[in-house]
Amino acid sequence: MNIQNSEVEPKPRGRPPGSTRTPPDYLREVWLGFSIEEELIYKRRNRRPSVQEISRMIANAGGLFWGVGGNFEERLDTVLASHPSLRRATIEIVDKRPRVSFCATGRLVVNHCIQSADTLRARYYDAQRLIKTNQGLEEFWTRLLQETLGWEPKLHQVGSGQLKRPRN
Repeated sequence: MNIQNSEVEPKPRGRPPGSTRTPPDYLREVWLGFSIEEELIYKRRNRRPSVQEISRMIANAGGLFWGVGGNFEERLDTVLASHPSLRRATIEIVDKRPRVSFCATGRLVVNHCIQSADTLRARYYDAQRLIKTNQGLEEFWTRLLQETLGWEPKLHQVGSGQLKRPRN
């Protein structure tokens, strides 16, 4: 068997394009989730926890979930049948914390979730990389964190319009 000059196309690797869809704001929500947990732990222990510790705590609490809103009462079964990535869920309160559990009679519709501590940590580092390259985004996310925690927003010096005089 002699194959001459035949070009073999490389087999595509990984997931096909468009096979996984994440919510457009998922990195922001991961960053906010980590930052809120960090501040709550800092308030209790008076020391900052590690990223690994926070990711384990979020994963043990059930992970992060993104839901679909709207009035699904009449057409819930039709919507779930047409979108196989959606799952029904309910929220339960366990140890004063909400937990999402999947069940066939749930009234919530979840379209994306991250439950692994390693994946949570990787997405947090992705979010950190994103805000390191865009200072406006960092300020916006920090303002969202301050409003979520009920803190008075602190203005950053950068972008405040103050000009520095050149030194002679």
